[in-house]
Amino acid sequence: MNFNASYAFMKEISGKDYFLNFQSAYNIEKSTMYYPDEIYEDQIHNFNFSGAVFNVSVSTLFKGFIFPTLTFGYARKNNYADLDKIEITDFQFIENPSENNIIRGYGPVVNAHVGNYKKFDRYPLKMTVSFIPGEDKKNNNKLLPGGTLYYSADFGNTKPVHKLGLIAFLTKQNNETGIRSSLIGIGMQVKDFTNNLNSDNSVAKRTEINISASISLL
Repeated sequence: MNFNASYAFMKEISGKDYFLNFQSAYNIEKSTMYYPDEIYEDQIHNFNFSGAVFNVSVSTLFKGFIFPTLTFGYARKNNYADLDKIEITDFQFIENPSENNIIRGYGPVVNAHVGNYKKFDRYPLKMTVSFIPGEDKKNNNKLLPGGTLYYSADFGNTKPVHKLGLIAFLTKQNNETGIRSSLIGIGMQVKDFTNNLNSDNSVAKRTEINISASISLL
């Protein structure tokens, strides 16, 4: 179950327009954990997790094409999705009276996770700078480049995982609406570029490259 809400407005400060956006979300997750070291009656634990996210974004526009954005907030999370998934079955057996070496078993299957389950508070931070070509009639038929640089991390009671990324794209302006949109782009992201998770993966293996394209049917 999820609930989401957002509110945005523009505020002029010292002669410059700033765009502020507030976002919030509340979710309830049904979860099942398996604790093999507990007694039989306490091994399977069903529970609900209540999570919440609150974010505030501030952005502005410089020189008509530089668009920086700062986002920070709070999140109540858990590591349930990172734990190992298992299937648990309590069998009931039926012996075959004519064949002593054949036993038939049946029972319901319970999907659960196993591991060290944790709940924690996180404080996400994201900074982006986008370079967006202006909308000008004289550039209607021109392909113009744009790009975005971004950095993000979740701070809290564990080491933050830093992400650094770059997106480059080509844009074209619609002759009728005058709106310039991206046609094709390529993105590169380095996950945990400071290697706080102490993984054995090299920087190259922690790097993702994505290509995106859009087609207008109008």
